[in-house]
Amino acid sequence: MTANPPPAPPTPEFTPSAKVQTQLAELRELEQQFPTPTWDEVKADWLALYAAANAGTIHDHSGRFVAFCEGKLVGVWDDQLELRIRLARELQRHPERFAITFHG
Repeated sequence: MTANPPPAPPTPEFTPSAKVQTQLAELRELEQQFPTPTWDEVKADWLALYAAANAGTIHDHSGRFVAFCEGKLVGVWDDQLELRIRLARELQRHPERFAITFHG
């Protein structure tokens, strides 16, 4: 054992990329434009998403993010934040209104 242990390695700091920071700013802007959804509104879409996954009807979208709203598949994309932003703008909904998951 040494009297003077070596200094601890520096801890890397996590900083979101410029793209993610821009996306988060867009999400915050969209959140202000639409009413916040209730759990009951979103729960039905999560149930529809799980049912579709169990039935194999979204199998073609494996390896991508899938989004459900009002009981149906409304979007598929490789970037979850981009998908959420695009759907909020297109469907004029709060960004948290969508049930989105990675279908692996």
